[in-house]
Amino acid sequence: TKAISFCHVTRGGHLYPVKKLAFMAHERGLACLVDGAQAVGQFPIDLVDLGCDAYSASLHKWLLGPAGTGFLYVREGARNRIKTAFAPDATPDAPAFDPPGTADFPLRAALMTMLDFVNAIGLERIEERCRYLSNHLKSQLSELAPVTILSGPLETSCPGSTIFEFSGLDAIAAVPMMEQQGRVHIDEHQRDGHNAIRVSTHFYNTRAEIDRLVDALRSVA
Repeated sequence: TKAISFCHVTRGGHLYPVKKLAFMAHERGLACLVDGAQAVGQFPIDLVDLGCDAYSASLHKWLLGPAGTGFLYVREGARNRIKTAFAPDATPDAPAFDPPGTADFPLRAALMTMLDFVNAIGLERIEERCRYLSNHLKSQLSELAPVTILSGPLETSCPGSTIFEFSGLDAIAAVPMMEQQGRVHIDEHQRDGHNAIRVSTHFYNTRAEIDRLVDALRSVA
């Protein structure tokens, strides 16, 4: 074994202790590689403090960036071990990896707008809002007898994702059903032996939208 690779936040909303796992990996001489696609944009992240050797993420999910964008971070102390197409001393004026052809300037402009937008709100406020909405959702779901909430406690679950099973309701069939009856988009999570539904509540969502979803679920209970 040369490395361990895992998600900072899983698709089901489970939050892994990256800093602790990175320390354990380094004790055993292993590289620690982290996928942050479901984490970046939900809460503040200090990549240096986490201590992982590499951290990558797409930007179109919780960070609300354009599709096809992302980043790769490689810890300074691991750059002699992890080889990439990018040089550690690259700059916008002297990029180390600059594919030929016309640069996608609209995409770059959109990225800057996205960063300005998120920074203006603040990741701390985004985390607080996401947690507030998901807590409201869990509270409402707990009143429905057919529902089993699978999301973990605060310390092991991300702020904005809620995953639950609804007895007697196929998760895949629930997606178009909720769009038609509740005018809300949900996601199915039929894996790992679960017939689960995933709901992602971002800062722009409202309690009214959550209540509309719960009412739609209640109508099929």
